[in-house]
Order: sequence, then C-alpha cells, then structure tokens
Amino acid sequence: NNCGSCGYRCASNETCCGSFCVDTRFDAFNCGACGAACPGPGVRESVGCCNGGCTDFASDDDNCGGCRLSCPLGTRCVAYGLCLAP
Repeated sequence: NNCGSCGYRCASNETCCGSFCVDTRFDAFNCGACGAACPGPGVRESVGCCNGGCTDFASDDDNCGGCRLSCPLGTRCVAYGLCLAP
C-alpha cells in the first residue's frame, strides 16, 4: 500500500517494483517479475514483454510487431510487424 510514497497504492494490474508501479505483463524492464529485464530493452526496440514473457517482435510469429499480433497461417514474422510466406 506504500509504493514510492506513503499511502500510494498501485492499480490492481500493477506491481510495486522499488518505488514505481509497473505492469509486469508488459514492462520490458520488469517482465514477469520486478528486475527481470528482457535482453536488450532500450537498445533493441524489437524486444519486449508480452504477458510476462520476453519476446522479439521482429521474429515471433505470435507477437509480430506487438503483443498478440499473430502472423496469418502459412506466414512467418521476418521483420517488425512484417509477415511473409516462407
């Protein structure tokens, strides 16, 4: 009930990490848990956090360009948000 300051409560979908409220389902620096950073956030823009797991939006067929952006059947994620047939 005291995240960052007395009486400050995080929203129900957030976790207090240090003194900040974060959504560990989508925060690349606190992915799944406080301090669990995905490899390369801030350096590689294609790396992110989806539902508490790290992913590469430039190669993940189920999260191509963002969380839950699946490539159509028979295609692969070949670049950030770009699905092509193999």
